[in-house]
Amino acid sequence: MCPYCKVAMTVRGGKERESHFSHPPNLSCAESTRVEGNYSKYKKQIKNESPRRQLLVSMIRDELEISAKIHDTIQVLDG
Repeated sequence: MCPYCKVAMTVRGGKERESHFSHPPNLSCAESTRVEGNYSKYKKQIKNESPRRQLLVSMIRDELEISAKIHDTIQVLDG
């Protein structure tokens, strides 16, 4: 049952897509469409940004640690 519109849902899936719940044809509610769209964007964002973010954080930390060795006024704190 859809948590937003309370319509009975069916389980779908096959060779190309993994199993998932689906509204009956032509009965998809706007809220579930919005939530699923946001979730898809989130998954893509995490997939694309995670490796880049870790590299960027590492580079910035290295630069800060080098600067901290040169300048007494700079401290590198975890967190």
